[in-house]
Amino acid sequence: MLRGKYKLICFFVAAVLLDMAVAVFRMFSISLWLWIVPALYFVLTAWALARVKTIKPLHLFLTILLGLNLMNLCIRIVDFEETLITIWCPVMGSLGALTAYLYVKFGLKVWPVLGMSAFVWIYAASAGQDRWAEYLSFGRYPVKAGISDDAIYSTAQDSIFIKDLEYRYVVLEFWSSSCGVCFKKFPMLQQLHDHYRSRNDVLVASVFVRYRSNEALETGKDIIRKEGYTFPVYAVHRNSSLMSHADIRGFPTVLILDRNKTVIFKGSPDRAVEKMKALE
Repeated sequence: MLRGKYKLICFFVAAVLLDMAVAVFRMFSISLWLWIVPALYFVLTAWALARVKTIKPLHLFLTILLGLNLMNLCIRIVDFEETLITIWCPVMGSLGALTAYLYVKFGLKVWPVLGMSAFVWIYAASAGQDRWAEYLSFGRYPVKAGISDDAIYSTAQDSIFIKDLEYRYVVLEFWSSSCGVCFKKFPMLQQLHDHYRSRNDVLVASVFVRYRSNEALETGKDIIRKEGYTFPVYAVHRNSSLMSHADIRGFPTVLILDRNKTVIFKGSPDRAVEKMKALE
């Protein structure tokens, strides 16, 4: 009995150490972690279950599962919101261990489950994590609340309602003065603006989001002018109804609206360019 408990403790410690060791992969790429680590957890669990015959497989599996998730649970209890970006990691790691347990216990009899696990693993590593990160960055899509009655400022005193922008497509990139990534993406917006400049049915513009009390529309216009860009600049306050209705969570965020002022795209500048190409 004591020997069995000793083995369980050893496997628990091994699982904790493995989880700590593979955490370094997340520093380079969460997607890389999702490709490699679930396979490692599968191998560890399968090896342990095949090798140890003196402990019930379920007890051994649960011990390894607890070890693999102990640190994750502690960190997420302390700061759940800030760790949402990596929520796929413990889920997929646990799936790797669970798949190994089912395979060792039931063999190919559970091949549908094994196939589904493989599909979820491949999807999470190849596309799921990126889509999850985009959701956390850009919020709800499609935008549930209408934004046609919201306004953006064209001058310090003059505003224009979204519904009054009479274009086939409206491309609005939201940015702030403290967003370093925004400045790196401005060339992409400029290229998009240049591409549609000769057309009267597409508006490509930026929306400067005022966060600081000393910022005004002219602050954003001065920044864009000094950077050498020529696309139009509008402005909104960070607490405006547009920011709330469109659920703008981070920068840069691009909205693409159709003729009816329905949001047909919400996401990064890179994906916005792809979307506009698809609409041509």
